[in-house]
Amino acid sequence: GFSYTQEMTGVSKYYGGNRPYHSAGDYASDWPKDKAELFSRDANGNPMIPVQGGDSGGQICMSNPEARQRVLDKMIAYIERDCKEAAEKQYAPPLIYDFSGNDNHNKCTCPGCMELADREGAYSGATIDFINWVARHIAREYPEIMVKTFAYDYCEEPPKFLKAEPNVMIHLALGGVEFGGGYGTYDTMRALTHPLNKQALALFQNWGRHANHLMHWQYW
Repeated sequence: GFSYTQEMTGVSKYYGGNRPYHSAGDYASDWPKDKAELFSRDANGNPMIPVQGGDSGGQICMSNPEARQRVLDKMIAYIERDCKEAAEKQYAPPLIYDFSGNDNHNKCTCPGCMELADREGAYSGATIDFINWVARHIAREYPEIMVKTFAYDYCEEPPKFLKAEPNVMIHLALGGVEFGGGYGTYDTMRALTHPLNKQALALFQNWGRHANHLMHWQYW
């Protein structure tokens, strides 16, 4: 939806789709629940189905070809819907579409996803391989649109080799130490160049070698 400023000025929607973050559950909301291969699987092979709303359930399978096609189809449907609404209401259509995991740790551990993660030395390898596939197809028909995904939680570390497609935006969401309990990479009350943020700065710089577009989620 519109931010307050956008509503007041009538400029545009920044984001398209149903949710600008933790959107896996939105994309998978109408998928057949009996097709376990579409969803993340735990160590015992049991499916963990993402719940619409962003913070519970599981994820989708990053390596499954049908899951990729389903996400692509729904993103195109979102774009077509949003462009039609923008034309009717006479504002510029949104240019950023998010596909990112729900806010939980239940990543897919199927052989296909773990092969991508192992090859790249980080689980983000599976995520970037997935989002690159979607983004390449989006670029063919909608070259102006950016496809955004999180570098967050189990995807915080960048891959060794893969680079994000030119129309992919990496949304860094480094956990803040203000959450306590030893959690967090980033001291959000200090500059990124502060010695306590050495690890966070290294992540920013490393992701900059793997993507043309970075966005920063600041918890404070």
